[in-house]
Amino acid sequence: MTIERAGSSEDTTIAPPLNILELVADVVEEQRWLAGEQYEIIFRVSGNTKGFWGDSDLLRQILVNLLSNGIKYSPNGGKVELHLSGTTSHLIFSIQDQGIGIPLADQDKLFQAFQRASNAEAIAGTGLGLAITQTCVKLHGGDISIDSIEDVGTTVTIRLPKGLR
Repeated sequence: MTIERAGSSEDTTIAPPLNILELVADVVEEQRWLAGEQYEIIFRVSGNTKGFWGDSDLLRQILVNLLSNGIKYSPNGGKVELHLSGTTSHLIFSIQDQGIGIPLADQDKLFQAFQRASNAEAIAGTGLGLAITQTCVKLHGGDISIDSIEDVGTTVTIRLPKGLR
């Protein structure tokens, strides 16, 4: 399991360079197909996205979790945007939805296993997605943050170093 990998000796493996644009485009297309026509999933790219070394399985897990959350917590449809930008040293993923948002009082607990926002009780879920996502991000030496306003939407930003750690 992903969370178990965080402290294991598996962390010492060297990840191959990735074709990040192909991987992200594949995940976006999968999510578009699963989401249906009531959602518009937008993928934008800017900056230098070349030269990223990482674990494709972990990165896929990050993107699937965040895009599927954007869809799931936007029950009336709408836009879910993924913006991938790159600098010489980092990739930045920004996933933004127009969903139910997260109450401020719940935001500091969302990366803990089995924690869910108080306004999400009627929506199916386990409360593990963001905990797993954060673990995957940390395994890449990156960081994750959430900016959310209840009844407006949520933006999750991930910053990952391009090079080997």
